Amino acid sequence: MEVFQKKAVFSDGTSLIHINPTSMREDRSEMPSAGWQILSGLILVLIIGGLSFLAWRYLPDWLNRGKTETVTSPSTEPASPIPANATAVRIHGSNTLAARLVPELVRSFLKQQGASQLTEIRSDQQLTFRATLNGEAIAVTVKPTGSHQGFVDAQNKQADVVMASRPVANNEATDLKNAGLGDLRSNRVENVVAMDGVAVIVNSNTRIKELSKAQVAGIFKGEITNWSEVGYPAGNINLYVRDAGATVDLFKSEIYGSEEEAMSPNARSFRDNEELIQSVAQDENGIGFTSWAATKGNAEVKSVALYTDATQPVMPNPSTIATEDYQLSRRLYLYTPKSTDDKKQVLIDRFMAYIQTVKGQEAAQRAGFVPLDPQGVNNFTTTISDKYRASVRGGVRTNVVLRFKTGSSELDSKAVRDLERLRTEPRYAGKQFILIGFTDNVGSEPSNVALSLKRAQSVQLLMQQSGLSVASVTGLGSSDPVRENTNELYRAMNRRVDVWYR
Repeated sequence: MEVFQKKAVFSDGTSLIHINPTSMREDRSEMPSAGWQILSGLILVLIIGGLSFLAWRYLPDWLNRGKTETVTSPSTEPASPIPANATAVRIHGSNTLAARLVPELVRSFLKQQGASQLTEIRSDQQLTFRATLNGEAIAVTVKPTGSHQGFVDAQNKQADVVMASRPVANNEATDLKNAGLGDLRSNRVENVVAMDGVAVIVNSNTRIKELSKAQVAGIFKGEITNWSEVGYPAGNINLYVRDAGATVDLFKSEIYGSEEEAMSPNARSFRDNEELIQSVAQDENGIGFTSWAATKGNAEVKSVALYTDATQPVMPNPSTIATEDYQLSRRLYLYTPKSTDDKKQVLIDRFMAYIQTVKGQEAAQRAGFVPLDPQGVNNFTTTISDKYRASVRGGVRTNVVLRFKTGSSELDSKAVRDLERLRTEPRYAGKQFILIGFTDNVGSEPSNVALSLKRAQSVQLLMQQSGLSVASVTGLGSSDPVRENTNELYRAMNRRVDVWYR
């Protein structure tokens, strides 16, 4: 077949060459050149438009194969509805846990369980995970409401799991028990899922390294207003604080000694950790307090070591937070009142069990928090007495510190799970443990020494029943406190058993 070429030149200088059979030549030869230009332009537009549509329609799906779909809902509209037949778990409470920790735990759990069609639906108020698990639809909603409101929502049957960055308060536990939700302090219901601390932070460019608890209290009450008053270069102190919530409550109770004390009226208040951190990062005279986990990776701020008359300066880090030697360490909780929905209860129980596993704690660490898995730490995170040093000579300290329920010789919920972790952790197979018991300073010292030994021996019995070997048990009474013995909260922290091994 005979062919010919015809070149169309456009006004912008581009051209299009057509190669056509002879049978078409006569028709085109009769067509004006302007018509050829128009026709060629339309063909080019159609080709480009078609390719653009295909790229828009199918390229994102191809690039995102295997990824979790994230849908952001407009703030003026509710998140996409949860399927009517879905097993729906509602997790409400602490903003600190809701920001990163619990979403990462949920995400990791669902993937580990083999969930398919995993979708994350975000709105201003909450994050909802939807998926198919074992052929059934499930939905998990994480909603930041603050720790106290989380307990209120559980009491009102609006939440199934409560996130709390502090232990349940007496009145909250009573209210939920009266509502038929059981004992929130039972080991089944109270789940410590990770550790964090409230860090006192300053700008990284400053010379500020450590402050006493009394100095920090004076600063945030507005009684100390210039850095020169605490031994640093002069400058008017600017205060950045968290708004009402568990973080503020812990700060006040530990630093002020009472949650009723007020902050300086000149302090700027923030609901969001990140906004507070950025404000301190931009102010060389600033000081604030926030979640330690939220500060990780930010080189523009640094934490301050805290000390009291009874303790050495201690920086917040994974070791001092895990052992709770750091003054503002805190446990992060998920409370799980028993559900009347059997499918929901099974899903919650599996989730809680997963969190305590190595994989679950790796997820907590990815979120920036201190994991619970037992590890060796620097032998001494604080200055210790000669008696303590002699008792553990040749040993390595673990990050496991066993504490007791208030007013009881029974181990608390974290300690019970810590013993189980020691039993199942391969690195401790064949090791011999050293147990050092302590008390508060109430009573005579001979009585305290005897009591501390008795508590350490009770732990020895539990460990031996679990197949763990104990090399030695010592009671040191009120020696080596990690808090001042000025109130019941602090005294409870001093009643403990430190775990070492060799």
